Amino acid sequence: MGKKSPEVPDYSPALFVNRKEAIDLVVEKVRNISAGNPERKRVIVFWGYRGAGKTWLLRHLAETVLPPISGVCAVYVDLRDFKDKPAEDAVRDIIGKILEALQRARGETPLPLDQDAPCLTRALENTNLVLVLLVDFVYEAAPELLHLLEKHVLGPLVVNPQVVIVMAGRGQANPWRSPTLRLQAEDRELKPFAQPDYTEAQLRKQRPAVAGHAMDIHSATQGYPLANVVIPYPLDKAKPAQMREMIDLLLEPIHNPDGSWPVERQYLEALCVLRTFDEERIPALLNAYGPSLAPAGGWTLVKASEILRRLIKTSLVRWNSEQAGWWIVDQAIRHLLEEYLRVVDPQRWRRCHEAAITLYRDWLKRYPEERERWEEEIPYHKSRLSGGGFATP
Repeated sequence: MGKKSPEVPDYSPALFVNRKEAIDLVVEKVRNISAGNPERKRVIVFWGYRGAGKTWLLRHLAETVLPPISGVCAVYVDLRDFKDKPAEDAVRDIIGKILEALQRARGETPLPLDQDAPCLTRALENTNLVLVLLVDFVYEAAPELLHLLEKHVLGPLVVNPQVVIVMAGRGQANPWRSPTLRLQAEDRELKPFAQPDYTEAQLRKQRPAVAGHAMDIHSATQGYPLANVVIPYPLDKAKPAQMREMIDLLLEPIHNPDGSWPVERQYLEALCVLRTFDEERIPALLNAYGPSLAPAGGWTLVKASEILRRLIKTSLVRWNSEQAGWWIVDQAIRHLLEEYLRVVDPQRWRRCHEAAITLYRDWLKRYPEERERWEEEIPYHKSRLSGGGFATP
């Protein structure tokens, strides 16, 4: 039988794999500034699905890559650490952390300072230090915290030519007011490992007992680093409880404080058979999943749109840039949710696929101008029902 899913390892330099392109992007900017060369774009945003490795990348930069570079002060800030604090206190603590790091970088003993925005500007005066501020979980933070963080930290620092700001997050981008943050940031998607070789390298470091099965694991997880280390292997022999444990970990960001799961988890399970979705597909799939998900009074476009908004707030779905107008569930989560549904409730899984086929057949008649789109989806769902493998959007 399948073994228990392993614990997710904490960041360690010895366990880090790949991400050379992302690291080089940051290091090149830092070295250029250190050499006295101006950098117009000094804001980098790494975004991507849950489990893509954003946190490990920022911590690797802050703790391993940047400290050996002379004249560089790297400060890592995890906004999750401040979720239970009033926004004003959180920003005050963040300013204090940056000031303390700057003092240490100058060889000074940290002293109590008035923790306000002007202190940050003064701390960089008459120094050749390059400050690299790495802010994690930025888009998942509360809007009030992001507003004050921009006003008192990011806004004052972003105009300083000695500062590089690196942010990471998933979900919808924050509507920054500062033109520099909004218009001059370099957005980079942190994609999963494209090649099984990288998955194998990760497994050899973090999960050596299954490294020989890297190809199978890579196929099941699509190369997402978090999924690589929590997926039971072999998946087809994993107990439902093991699979649920794995999915619980991937869905942890939407877990209620009291330990219960919100209805959004069921929405994600209902939609997991779809490669893409929108408001028009939500009713058909939720009806197939179970009548309990149908809203009182029946479906309307407004009610379907409200469910879509709730899903967007989970930051586990995002706009599909390759097919305008459609949304996609995080791919590693979608694939594993579907496999779990297929194993524990095959009749429901089949109903959802059949509902998708019926819907697309109807759309072939109703929307002939987009016939090519729906013709591609029908064979996909038939293939899944006949035992075919997954396919990406």
